[in-house]
Amino acid sequence: MVSTTRDSRDAYAALAELRKQQTKLNKKRRTKLQTFAKAKFKNSKKKNKCAILIQVIEESIKLANTVGTAQATPAQAVIGDLKAVVIGDGYLIGRSKGPYFAGHTAGAIGFKPEMRDNYNQIQHAMAGLCIAFEHFRPLQWYVQWGEDEDQDKQLYEASFAVGNWLFWNPKQLKKLPVKMRAAIGDSTCVP
Repeated sequence: MVSTTRDSRDAYAALAELRKQQTKLNKKRRTKLQTFAKAKFKNSKKKNKCAILIQVIEESIKLANTVGTAQATPAQAVIGDLKAVVIGDGYLIGRSKGPYFAGHTAGAIGFKPEMRDNYNQIQHAMAGLCIAFEHFRPLQWYVQWGEDEDQDKQLYEASFAVGNWLFWNPKQLKKLPVKMRAAIGDSTCVP
């Protein structure tokens, strides 16, 4: 009985240390990604929004590989970082808020014509990717059902497909920028 209690305490201590390390690495990666994204979003009114999104994804993957992660897979770290920087602390509550949120950039230059509007399509595309990676199809259907704009429905459907692919293929993380570009970008979306 004594060894079981000691083993439990050791396990909790190890878990606490892992969480501490994960928090430290998350903060470092997200701060660097936020700085990168803010620089890309600044004065981006006439810039290719799809290309900016792909560059932010590429930078997130690079940071996961160089700074390191404490998550089960680098894909989990990348999705968490992209969500914190591009979406904010949550999909509804906390959206566009949080210590790592990089800000808005309106427009859809570089997105496929059927996915364009004058709002933050970068955030919509990222939400689709992250929701699909983190949640199964019923929540994705709910998001589609609640969306009023056809261009956002098509953008969600395309980015859901990429998020679902990444969920089942996390070791293929390096292909994420290419998959996302093919799903949502027009011929001008070149990072």
